[in-house]
Amino acid sequence: MKNKTNVGLWDIKKIYKNPMSMVLIGLVLLCVGITFYFNNQTSKVISFESTIAKEIKNYKLGIAVLEKEIRSGSFSDQQKAMRRNDIKLSQKLLKRDLSIQKYLASKKWSQAYALRLKTIDMDKKLNQNETTDPTRKPLENAIERERLRFLALKKRNVQKYNEDFSANGTGFFLWTWQNIIPVLLTLVSVYIAVNLFGESYRSRINVSLLIPQLELVINMWHIGITWIVSSVLLLMTSLLTLSTGTIVNGFGSLNYPVLFYELPTMSMKFNDLYQILLPSFCLQAISSLFILVFVMLICSIAKNKMASLFISLISTIGLFLLTSTVDPLKKIGELLPTTYLQSVSVTTGATAYSLNNPRITFSMGIIMCSLALVVLIVLISLISYFRRIRTARNQNSIESPLYPRLHN
Repeated sequence: MKNKTNVGLWDIKKIYKNPMSMVLIGLVLLCVGITFYFNNQTSKVISFESTIAKEIKNYKLGIAVLEKEIRSGSFSDQQKAMRRNDIKLSQKLLKRDLSIQKYLASKKWSQAYALRLKTIDMDKKLNQNETTDPTRKPLENAIERERLRFLALKKRNVQKYNEDFSANGTGFFLWTWQNIIPVLLTLVSVYIAVNLFGESYRSRINVSLLIPQLELVINMWHIGITWIVSSVLLLMTSLLTLSTGTIVNGFGSLNYPVLFYELPTMSMKFNDLYQILLPSFCLQAISSLFILVFVMLICSIAKNKMASLFISLISTIGLFLLTSTVDPLKKIGELLPTTYLQSVSVTTGATAYSLNNPRITFSMGIIMCSLALVVLIVLISLISYFRRIRTARNQNSIESPLYPRLHN
């Protein structure tokens, strides 16, 4: 037990004494700060309240222009009649938006969303009149998505924020987990793991095995320490994003509706935010563990830090990014453990929807990452076993009685 504790302390010291590890951790924190600043500024410009205010302004300007055109003598009676109908419609929508603005100011969210749903239903009916146009399908999906979103918001009676530029506590926390953590946290974890595992090789010999313990036990101890460090970094980043958003814009709501895609039908629905947290954390944990074990395998083969770092980054982050752009990889995305690094998008079905691959699910992610872990551990054990056999044979040949005779 004492030897294992010494191994753990040795690993931790190597991690925090390496200046580059601290630089990368600082980079993650800096990215969080910068993205929060831009999210906060953008969210104010494109918030629901700002959108309603802009619509009110546009309706007023539009009505004034139409009235001016009617007063002019350059239009026929039919054209003037059409403009009068447009004015009536604009006045109706203007009155509705003024009511929405009033409800939003008094924080009567459900009443505001109920009025907004009337506008969305009207847009849906207008779009259905042109269903023969294939270009209308994306617009139809967008309208239906907004309709379902406002229905969910009305049911939960919570304030709406822009999900693409979230800036409150829970919103920014989820946004960071979805957009920053999959790449940056993987980058930091890979570097820390390569630095830890690669440092063990001196003159292409694993010096950590000089500790009187089984090699597999030592390797698992290294992986465990690195995984704990990665988990702590994930927790710190999550707490930082949650606290930053909460201090500036409030906590938000754990009941906030988040878009889910039901698989395999790809139909849309909205579930509460808290339903994402536990599955996403479990998937993030096991996919991160896969990355660390994979890095150990690369280090045991390459026995060189720079080569191991290059191969590991290309095989993890590179493959992760290519999966969303290369069609052959999209088709087999469910078989790649790196796909599940984006645990939030996998849990909500957004990854399956964007890659058009309904087989990418939370359960498939757990299965594939578990199988990959077993395969990697077996490979690491076999490499270690055959190296020990080769080392033993070399020692036996040196100690053989025939060895001195060859030099007589």
